Amino acid sequence: DITKEDFARGIPPGEARRWVPLNGAVSEQQLIWLEETLELASKKNEETIILSHVVLLPEATPGQNGLTLLWNYDKVLQVLRSAERPPTAVLCGHAHLMVNSRDQ
Repeated sequence: DITKEDFARGIPPGEARRWVPLNGAVSEQQLIWLEETLELASKKNEETIILSHVVLLPEATPGQNGLTLLWNYDKVLQVLRSAERPPTAVLCGHAHLMVNSRDQ
């Protein structure tokens, strides 16, 4: 259970905990690819589902503690939210615990 590890020692619960070494970020190149892929899917009238190992919503981290949150989750959310046809669902793992949340 990753939430029992001590990676975030001294960091209060919340988004600042995302900066632990076990997370990571999506590169600018990957963000461009995601935006282009969502645009193409929209033009084809296709539904999309995003699979991400690292969590993309602070509210979807265990206990909303931010520990398993993608470093640049805000940039990814910006791409997803600005898509003409946003994804139907986003599924994440990383914490190995059942947590769910609904975005705007």
